[in-house]
Amino acid sequence: MPGDIVDDLAADAEYVEICRNAAWAERPWSEATLHWDPVARAFNWPAGWPEGVDGEAFVRQRLDDALASTRPAAGPAADDGDVSPSVRRLREMLR
Repeated sequence: MPGDIVDDLAADAEYVEICRNAAWAERPWSEATLHWDPVARAFNWPAGWPEGVDGEAFVRQRLDDALASTRPAAGPAADDGDVSPSVRRLREMLR
């Protein structure tokens, strides 16, 4: 199921555009300020991806990073004996 979501987002034009803007925003600040419009108070990014950025790989990496951040951290289970009942209940709900 997560693979389907990743494929859907990777093909979503709006999401890809957000990633393209993020790729421009991650450029050095001195370069990004060249695209700042002080009147509109917004960045006017050029069409296309920044030089040296593979658009498809960038989008896939963003999706992989987002998916990895939603997975529970691997490691030993927390000892519920030293926590309050409300924290214990929250942990049970999150499992």
